Amino acid sequence: MSWQDEIITEIDNISKKESGKLYWNGHETFSKTRMATVFAKCFIVLLPNSIKSPEVNIDSGDSVDFSWDYDRYKVFSVSIDHKGTMHWAGIYKKEKDYGKELWNWKIPDIILNWIKKVGG
Repeated sequence: MSWQDEIITEIDNISKKESGKLYWNGHETFSKTRMATVFAKCFIVLLPNSIKSPEVNIDSGDSVDFSWDYDRYKVFSVSIDHKGTMHWAGIYKKEKDYGKELWNWKIPDIILNWIKKVGG
């Protein structure tokens, strides 16, 4: 089993726990969680096998977060929401950057470059 398969299984397990929960507004978040996990699974499958496995979490039921966190000067995270919007931020030594990209069925070069830069 590849690390991508393990992450996809982890996304499924986390989303099963999160889906159907009621949040502060009293509404279930199943549909948003489900769409975010679809985009997140595609993101994982598109990463090269040489990339190290990220940590994964579901944030507030409507986005899936991936992070590569090695120390306070080597961190990258990307959050993919139910619309496929990817919010990302990275720190590498003294360099910092962040941005937002829209889903286009490929991983944007800037995101992939940052993952590789921090050691992913």
